[in-house]
Amino acid sequence: MDTFKLEANGLALIVDNTINDEAAGVTEFTIGTRISLTIATQKTRNLADIFNNFTSPETGSFDHSRTRISLVRLDGEFLSRSEARRIASGLEKFRHVDLDFAKVDFVDQGFADELFRVWARMHPNTRIVPLNANRVITMMLGRADTTTRVPSPADGAH
Repeated sequence: MDTFKLEANGLALIVDNTINDEAAGVTEFTIGTRISLTIATQKTRNLADIFNNFTSPETGSFDHSRTRISLVRLDGEFLSRSEARRIASGLEKFRHVDLDFAKVDFVDQGFADELFRVWARMHPNTRIVPLNANRVITMMLGRADTTTRVPSPADGAH
């Protein structure tokens, strides 16, 4: 789909795949749930190309996931261990997960350690690849597990 909007109880989640962006906010829609989406009929998308983004070339199995996280403040902490556990919930079903830090300025050491050391060791068949991490995040992720090389901005993984 090109755009997706979920509204419930005064809150909204909007995903716009045409500009690769997501947003959450308030809405006038306050009772019940409303879902809307748009799909451009003139696109030249190929279903095989779409599925290839989420399957393994070796096995053809659906085992890749792309997860985007945005900076969320919960209980006065930014991206803590508990947030890392919530983000990782269900990722063990995939062999490869791209974790996009594009809109995140900072993660604390507990978040990095929980996801890239503790969780990663408990799920060795799932590879989490950080994308678009700034220098600070790259440093924190690199400290979490010295056996795993985290791509740096110099590698083009900004």
